[in-house]
Amino acid sequence: EGAQEMATSSAAEKFGALTSKELSGGHRKKVHSVAWNCTGKRLASGSVDQTARIWSVEALTKEVELKGHNASVDQVCWDPTNQDVLATVSADKTVKVWDARSGKCTNTIDTSGENINLCWSPDGKALAVGNKV
Repeated sequence: EGAQEMATSSAAEKFGALTSKELSGGHRKKVHSVAWNCTGKRLASGSVDQTARIWSVEALTKEVELKGHNASVDQVCWDPTNQDVLATVSADKTVKVWDARSGKCTNTIDTSGENINLCWSPDGKALAVGNKV
């Protein structure tokens, strides 16, 4: 019981001190997903507006807009081993892998259903995708 109380107290202290900052120049419609890259210097967001965006956390500015999906971008996920590789899934039945430096799509994978989530394996060698078939 004592350890649990300490963990709860520590979490309350940590999250009680949080502040929020708004990133301007954002999506035109609601955001479905956000994710930090492995260095914590970039944040990606995916939206109903059919785009993903990459943000510089330090400068609080948009670095690049990723266009290529034909439906909402429902989840974004960074490669855990490469700070410049991002994957997105969409209701358009595709998974796209992006080079965050150039903003270019490096790979498109067609799937059998409307994709709703994804995650990288810890070693960055595989992607798992959940969809509605």
